[in-house]
Amino acid sequence: GAFATAQRAGGPLVPAIIHGSRVALSPRGGLPHPTRLRIEILEPVIAPPPAGTESVAALCRQARNAILGKLQEPDGEAA
Repeated sequence: GAFATAQRAGGPLVPAIIHGSRVALSPRGGLPHPTRLRIEILEPVIAPPPAGTESVAALCRQARNAILGKLQEPDGEAA
């Protein structure tokens, strides 16, 4: 999707955080709970030169690290 498109186009990817989404969206699914949301736009992440799927994965990691750094939360997928 967005990562592959940014990599192919050689353009930046702009990560964003939706603060409050953990409160609004239950892990069990169902309808969202009413709550205030705040969107934070982060600095663009520059896509590396095209080099196959590994460069797309690297761009994804860069964006994920930028988001996790701002959230100051543990990386649930690293375990």
